[in-house]
Amino acid sequence: MLLVQALSEETVGTAFNLFEKLSMKFFSRLLIDFVSVFILIRFIYYPIYKNREFFFTFFIFNLIIFLITFLLNKVEMSMGAAFGLFAVFSMLRYRTEGISMKDMTYLFLVIAMGLITAVSNGNWDELSLLNLIIIVFTYLY
Repeated sequence: MLLVQALSEETVGTAFNLFEKLSMKFFSRLLIDFVSVFILIRFIYYPIYKNREFFFTFFIFNLIIFLITFLLNKVEMSMGAAFGLFAVFSMLRYRTEGISMKDMTYLFLVIAMGLITAVSNGNWDELSLLNLIIIVFTYLY
């Protein structure tokens, strides 16, 4: 009975209406962010450190930072407030003692990528270039 109700036309229509409210800007930025973080973690971090323990943490931190800052970007907010929010979220994981300095650096990078991609006023090519610069410098190090 619940399945029939969940799959009713009204419920499905409501779900699609939610997706219609999100713009293509959101989905394109989310794709750029996810691809950038995937390249950073899978092709730079993992081959060097062979540690899968933080994969989930890196991706979820990035996703949460991206979603919160993208949604808060709709509200009138100063860059100082956005940076303060970024600092609060980055401190949550930095206080854990069992994480190495390299892992903390990668965590900082994925948080920064999510913040840059969500808040920047640039279009998709500028965002891709900014994330590419982060990826290239990380790889060269």
